[in-house]
Parts: sequence; structure tokens; C-alpha cells
Amino acid sequence: MSPTQMIPYKDLLKLKRTHPLVSVELLRTKDGGEEIKIEPLHAGHGWKFDSEQEEIRTFPAPMTNESFLKALDEALEIAS
Repeated sequence: MSPTQMIPYKDLLKLKRTHPLVSVELLRTKDGGEEIKIEPLHAGHGWKFDSEQEEIRTFPAPMTNESFLKALDEALEIAS
């Protein structure tokens, strides 16, 4: 497929269903601190993505690379 060709919609939907998605956000707390929110996403109808409240994790920032990658790996496992 050349770079100028459009990807068929059915292929985009397949891509959405076969690849886990995770949202990562850096949040500011009321006291001026920071937290990292990691949210596994689940494919919904069309291009909608849902999440389950009990699956969302918030961690104090900064995190070590090892801790962040472990949390991200867990979220990707939940999302898949």
C-alpha cells in the first residue's frame, strides 16, 4: 500500500480490536504534587473506547522506570 492510499475501514477496526490501548496522564494534585494515571482502554462500538473505574491506577510521581514499566505492562495486560 502506498503512503497516499487510505486504509480500509474494516482494517482500521481490526487494528483497534487487536492492539491493546492504554491512556497515561500526568496529573497535578491540589497541593502542587504530581501523579501518574494509567488507564487500560477497551474497544467499544465504532471508535469509542471504554474503561472500568476499578482498573484505573494512580501512582505518585516521580516513578522509577522499573515501576512505571511494570504498571504499564499490567495495564496493557488488562486492556488486551
